[in-house]
Amino acid sequence: MNSSFEQTIERLAIDADIRDLAARFSDAVNRRDPDAFGDLFADDGVWEIGEPFPSRAAGRQNVTTMFKNLWAPWDFFFQMTHSGVIDVAADRQTATARWEIQEIARAPDGSQSYDNVAMYYDRLVRTPDGSWRFAERRYHYVWVSSADLGGRSIPRPDDLA
Repeated sequence: MNSSFEQTIERLAIDADIRDLAARFSDAVNRRDPDAFGDLFADDGVWEIGEPFPSRAAGRQNVTTMFKNLWAPWDFFFQMTHSGVIDVAADRQTATARWEIQEIARAPDGSQSYDNVAMYYDRLVRTPDGSWRFAERRYHYVWVSSADLGGRSIPRPDDLA
């Protein structure tokens, strides 16, 4: 194989790994799984949410705690990661990414709702085992609403993974 072809294959593999990391983030949010959520961050990773609901955590354990605290008041919280742009550094050990995000949530009694569109700005690092983790994940709101979300939430059956 020529080196250009090998570089292309490596770049595609990195891209797939980072897209999988972003998908696993939303999956952990939607399944309310704090352990899976925390595992997506580097040991010293930072998770930051901007105005109008600023929050910040540094270190995997603090990130997990922040996740639990933010999820607590909601009956359901659903996050969708849309398209993203990934830029991998020449050394193939770090990268940056931007993702379009939408979230909706509602309190158990329906008294509070949350709907937004936002951007995640990421710095990513490759671990010694070759996997990718968030070194820093910053959430920037583009639009947010607390208008009533009608309808009802339907619990996930216990037998679904």
